[in-house]
Amino acid sequence: MNEFLQPKTVMRRRPNPLLTVVYPAVDVRGSAVQRLRTWTQGQTLPREAYRVIVGWDCKKPSEESELASLLAATDELIRLPNASDAELWNEAALRANSPWLLFTEGHCLAAADCLEAVAKWIKEDLSAEVGNLAIEHDEQCALAALSRRWFAMVFREWEGHWPRVQRAGFAIRSDLFKKIGGFDSRYGQFAPQVLSARLHLQGVTVNSIPGASVVHEDDECMRDHHAATSDFIRGLVKARSEMDPAFFERYFGYGPNLANYPRERHVVAHQAVRAIAAIAASDPKSALRLFSATWSLAGGYFAGLTSRIRFNKLVLAIEDTAIDWLPLPSKWRWIFFLRAHQRAARLQFLLSARSAAVRRLPVSLDRWPMEKLPPDTVIGLHALERRGGRGFRWTESILILRPKLSKHRWTEVRIETLCGNPLKRLIAVIADGRQIPLQWCTATPDGTLILRLPPHATNPRNGSVFFIFSPLPTSNDARILGVPISSIAIRSIKSPFELYGHWQDGWAAPSTIIHAFEPTTARLNLEIPPWLPFHFPVVIKANQDGRELAATEASMPGCQHLDLSVDRAGIIKLSADQWFVPSSLGISPDERQLSYRVNLGILESNRVPKGSV
Repeated sequence: MNEFLQPKTVMRRRPNPLLTVVYPAVDVRGSAVQRLRTWTQGQTLPREAYRVIVGWDCKKPSEESELASLLAATDELIRLPNASDAELWNEAALRANSPWLLFTEGHCLAAADCLEAVAKWIKEDLSAEVGNLAIEHDEQCALAALSRRWFAMVFREWEGHWPRVQRAGFAIRSDLFKKIGGFDSRYGQFAPQVLSARLHLQGVTVNSIPGASVVHEDDECMRDHHAATSDFIRGLVKARSEMDPAFFERYFGYGPNLANYPRERHVVAHQAVRAIAAIAASDPKSALRLFSATWSLAGGYFAGLTSRIRFNKLVLAIEDTAIDWLPLPSKWRWIFFLRAHQRAARLQFLLSARSAAVRRLPVSLDRWPMEKLPPDTVIGLHALERRGGRGFRWTESILILRPKLSKHRWTEVRIETLCGNPLKRLIAVIADGRQIPLQWCTATPDGTLILRLPPHATNPRNGSVFFIFSPLPTSNDARILGVPISSIAIRSIKSPFELYGHWQDGWAAPSTIIHAFEPTTARLNLEIPPWLPFHFPVVIKANQDGRELAATEASMPGCQHLDLSVDRAGIIKLSADQWFVPSSLGISPDERQLSYRVNLGILESNRVPKGSV
């Protein structure tokens, strides 16, 4: 739970000032006393108009008395051992007792007229809710020029999307901050991004405060810059794993490096490539069509995470050395800076992938729409889209999931698609490195793909199920597209038999099959219609793996019984030696191939006790 939302007893202060400055004495990059002094003693705004709350993480005991000496009687020093800046921000906000809050970072120095400009903006714009301070850079810092250019680039990108608060300095109404729920400190450097998204969702406008600025003390070396980047990426990955998927994607996107990062694990990549190899053995043409999907897994398959992490660390150290120590032209220094930043982010993704895994889907899962499907439960999906108000995601050529299988019963996985008959696009299904016969996959008329899995189809520890689809040819989309899916559901199959291939009115089609999920005996009640021109006798057989299980010979129209004794789970094929197309006989406009009718209402079965067959 966000600590800002937890009830606390707060001591009331003197009549409330206009605003409270919240200064966290962490990551100060120099003297915390020097930075704090710009907020407490160097402002043109009268001291009674604002108060300062300092958040201290207790890591440097010698700082406490020095920090306290700069505070006025209405100010406060709060102590939270080993706290992050977001935790200190939240704690200080609880004690503020002023209509406005101003948050800053420990390494930011306030311009002398900063708070006066903020107060003026508040009084002149009565509708104001949130405002950012301007950010300057200390030219004496080694990375100042690069940081200034970096900040400008990031801010330009934000302008083209949705406005965000700047963690270096922004003011916000206290009641609004409380309503939003404060910072979610679990996300570290990423917490202000989450706060900004929630503000935008509430329709709050983030403005710039004229004349209010801070000086941002930049990192002295690239290693320190990467520390902040890594913390940001860790927060981003954690937020994605915990937040509502539709909300997260709306504001932070669905990049493949983020969405599919568990795929970087060698085990997952190895399973996927092994699945492709299985297909190649039986259908080389299909394997060629899936080459692009296999290529995306090449790094995880051949190198593994550990070697890739080591390689990226080595290259990153070389790039950092070039930036920190070599007299590079500004153009090349900037290029190295961007590459090093991207590599640091990529490295953190790899580190996250080391502990990541595809989450198991529960054995009992009602229809789970794509908008609500938690991240990392299904791997190989693209960003959320909508069609006719219905949310869906395109899959890639390879879709990976880990259903939690029942110990004693078969499990049914239902994937609702928007592509008509998904069986036409399905090439293969691999479970724990073994190909599942496609007879265990069926599709409903509305496009739902149904897979049945036996109790021990996957390894309980890391077994995954791979659906391999034929890539959809596209001319204006660079993505690899499989099928569009709108929901996933899982259930334990309780009946021993399941009939597939019959029509809704009970007529059997030439491809009628029975899914037998356990040893059982059953009686099928069949009806031979009198109005089809059969040449009697009519023979109906049931076969499993080329072995005839039962047969019945009808000498005249009417009801027939077909008694089955099944000693193992598997596919049972029903076939008749005669069938007709009614429309070709002039009987009706029915274009189906019909033979006999199965009355499912009186389908009878008895389970065979284990060990008795």
